[in-house]
Amino acid sequence: MGRMVDGERQHRPGLDLTFSASKSVSVAALVYGDERLIKAHDEAVKAAMTVVEQRYVQTRVQKNGHMETETGGKIVAGLFRHDTSRAPDPQLHTHAVIANMVENSEGRFTALHNDAIFRNRKIITEVYRTELDRNIRALGYETERGKYDEVNIQGVDERLVQSFAKRRQQILKALQERGLPVTPHTSQLAALGSVANFGCELPSSGRRRYVDGFNATADGMTG
Repeated sequence: MGRMVDGERQHRPGLDLTFSASKSVSVAALVYGDERLIKAHDEAVKAAMTVVEQRYVQTRVQKNGHMETETGGKIVAGLFRHDTSRAPDPQLHTHAVIANMVENSEGRFTALHNDAIFRNRKIITEVYRTELDRNIRALGYETERGKYDEVNIQGVDERLVQSFAKRRQQILKALQERGLPVTPHTSQLAALGSVANFGCELPSSGRRRYVDGFNATADGMTG
């Protein structure tokens, strides 16, 4: 799939939308072991992707001899949930990988026009957060919004949250070594430039070792 430019088809890759739970939610789900929070996260991701498909997916179709932009259509996407960050620390997040194809109103597959998705990424993220907040509260937790408007669970030990913030510590150290200020832009550059293994969903045996380590840290701080 792609678009024609100067008589040549330009192939455009799909895109990856990432939905990340806050550190407190990740700790409660993966360290404290409340798997209901994983389902709450999954449902919030699905809600956000429904909005993407209904409001922001676009494709170009020919009608009455003219090319027009059509909003909405069926997308092909894979949801890949991970439970660690690169450090690794417990970090519940999902990559929604959207293929560069849309089934349009005529039942034909055409190239995805993703400009509206990029323009509305903040709205898409807020849909995820609002749904996650609602889901978590339905489980009986009290929530609050954090510095970056992320959804946090009240009552999760902040010392424990910080102890699992290795990735953030790596970024701050990289900026300090280079004499750079801490801003969203420099933090992103440091994250891209630092060397660490990319987070993935661990096999059951590997996940068990990580969870045991996480729980040992939790016991040491809360015991």
